[in-house]
Amino acid sequence: MAGSILISKELRLPVNSQQFGYLAERIRRAFDAEGQPFLREIFSPADEGAMNFISAENGDEAALKAFFRAVVIAKSNASNEPSYEIYARFWNDLLALIRLDPRFSGEWEKSD
Repeated sequence: MAGSILISKELRLPVNSQQFGYLAERIRRAFDAEGQPFLREIFSPADEGAMNFISAENGDEAALKAFFRAVVIAKSNASNEPSYEIYARFWNDLLALIRLDPRFSGEWEKSD
């Protein structure tokens, strides 16, 4: 079974189930207090619909910023894990996709 991390209708990261579980749970744990209001919406397909995807496509700029920040933190935290090299490509691809979204602002990079 496959999974996806959706940024928009056009921007998505397709992954297998194991990769999805690895990425999604690390991203979930990385949401800070400011991002908590967006966590439920982004994770509702997985949490409420039992689907193998999470989605930032329906959120506004603030939701995408919270998601971006969580991905940056999750990637940084995961970089200390022995399995990081296996997943580094997915972290980098996900961040690249977020940066392609029109809601993304380069200012977010400077604030972190």
